[in-house]
Amino acid sequence: FSLLLRRQVHHHTSSSASRSAYANAFNLPHRDFTLKRCRHPYNNLLFDFYRTNFHEKRNKKIVPSLPCKQDDVNNSDAIYTQLLTSHHPQGVEGGDIVVAALRLTKSKNDNQYTFLRSLCVSREHRRHGLATRLLKESLQAFCAQHCCCFASPELESFYQKVGFFVSESFFDSSSSSCSTDGIIRMFQPPKWMLHSFESMAKRNQHKELKKLYIQH
Repeated sequence: FSLLLRRQVHHHTSSSASRSAYANAFNLPHRDFTLKRCRHPYNNLLFDFYRTNFHEKRNKKIVPSLPCKQDDVNNSDAIYTQLLTSHHPQGVEGGDIVVAALRLTKSKNDNQYTFLRSLCVSREHRRHGLATRLLKESLQAFCAQHCCCFASPELESFYQKVGFFVSESFFDSSSSSCSTDGIIRMFQPPKWMLHSFESMAKRNQHKELKKLYIQH
């Protein structure tokens, strides 16, 4: 297990209609992407997006946990989405489609830290920079000072590109880590964060190996 860190200067629609909108939107000629925070109660567009794209296996229809009403109202937990607004050549609106989403939750141990969860991009729009765009815009909108998340090792290069750091370099006082701007940084993660990571590791010891990434 390892740890990555980063320093940082409703409308309703039927389930079948949502799936149809997904299929049709990708054939429309012009596309605009906008950031939107989803509010409780969440609509079917969000549920259908996660069912279709969240699990790597297409037959696994999984919706991750979402913020409860109280946490959403208190702004301690939030869902942000990247919406695709499609237009016909004549300027007719084609409707909004969720193409990326994530969840941000303020830590109960230290509200300066925000947990990133459930980051997902639609299969049709991956490798086009949407995850980076959504992550940066939502962290700014949520006023997140520092951010951390549990993620698979294969995502390490992505998180490093958006400014996160590898944890192993931060436990040994003789080691250092160099960010993309060339500045050497040292950081000791707070104990509560390490405990959370250790608890997660124990719960998932028979599952896929995870890493802890932090933006600091």
